[in-house]
Amino acid sequence: MNKKAMHKLSYGLYIVTTKDGEKANGCIVNTAIQAASTPNQLCICINKANYTHDMVLKTGVFNVSVLSKTALFPLYQRFGFQSGREVDKFADYTAYKNAENGVPYIIEGTNAYLAVKVSQTVDLGSHTMFIGEVTEMEVLSEEPSANYEYYQEEVKPKPEEVGKTADGQTVWRCTICGYEYVGEELPEDFICPLCRKKYGEANGKKQELESPPLVSEFFRDLPVAEEEVKRISWLVAHHHTYTEVDGIDHQILLEADYLVNAGESSYSRENVQHMLETVFKTESGIRLLKSIYLR
Repeated sequence: MNKKAMHKLSYGLYIVTTKDGEKANGCIVNTAIQAASTPNQLCICINKANYTHDMVLKTGVFNVSVLSKTALFPLYQRFGFQSGREVDKFADYTAYKNAENGVPYIIEGTNAYLAVKVSQTVDLGSHTMFIGEVTEMEVLSEEPSANYEYYQEEVKPKPEEVGKTADGQTVWRCTICGYEYVGEELPEDFICPLCRKKYGEANGKKQELESPPLVSEFFRDLPVAEEEVKRISWLVAHHHTYTEVDGIDHQILLEADYLVNAGESSYSRENVQHMLETVFKTESGIRLLKSIYLR
């Protein structure tokens, strides 16, 4: 039996959000379909391991924000690679509005949202299917919707070719932890032995776990104080963490990293403007961002 047959199915990508009291949360799912037209009903499937699952089960309401092809990797990271049990995914995040049901929906990198009131659930084993009536919906943009194939090919970070060995073999570097693989071609199903994750699936906690030994090894024979090495290690682990910025060095690193990524990944003007308004704080960073990307 070839399990890759499942990969031939077409999947959309959606951010499911909900709110329990003052706690808002969300996760990314690939299953959301119109179940019936009269009444207009939507069904989604959420893994039981997700915190969002438990919140929807408790509250009986959720919103579905349809991801478009303008969605950038940091948005997937925020809602797909960390758990709401451990972090507040909406902390210092402003690219959302609240629907009439009081639940946020995402306005960055999305083209529509639907608000749903749960009417029934179906236990599917690893997942629960939530079926409910659509109470509200709006089109947010005319950008085409993203699907799983588009994410894999265009959004998910890919291994970087960084050079050649003395005998001419290619050196590939993990974009998550820095591990280097040597070979003429990178295997299609390559898994980083440090991350133990396929590319694009390593979350912030994994970065925190994997970066300290790599940084320590790099500085092992250098005259750098232990406290400085610890700080550098922390910065490496949080260079894509835009919430709870800890210190001017962290702020500068975030801005410098984005200045490079915005050009390499051809970020949209809307995304750059959003980062200018929500993340950039230093005078130099703001000046560079405006002069390079917002002229």
